[in-house]
Amino acid sequence: MAKVRFEGAIVCDDVRREENGKELLIGVYSGDINVANFPANLRLFFWIMIYVEEEGDEEFQMRVLGPNEAQLVHGRMRAQVPATPSQGSLAIGPLLLQIQTPGQITLQIKRASGEWESVKVKNVVPFDQPST
Repeated sequence: MAKVRFEGAIVCDDVRREENGKELLIGVYSGDINVANFPANLRLFFWIMIYVEEEGDEEFQMRVLGPNEAQLVHGRMRAQVPATPSQGSLAIGPLLLQIQTPGQITLQIKRASGEWESVKVKNVVPFDQPST
């Protein structure tokens, strides 16, 4: 079984990979996600920085919770991680999310034998509220 550490995440509109392996993050949300009205339909990527401590296969579940902890999306993934130690990234998306009310969205990941870990939390607010 692999040992992978999630070191943070960036929320953006798109992630693209160049031929040389570099990744382009497009439309990065550096603060709150501002929307015109609710319900709001969002198409998001979560770009996660990872650190591999031990190579092998790993199974994960992921979910995005919306305001009031409503589950917006849920999925499973299996990763074969390379020799260690190494740093890398994992792009999840595009995820199509419908947000009913202002509040937080949270990306969580769960290992096969673990608890849910919150990897990223973002506020979704109407345009008329100041960003944080």
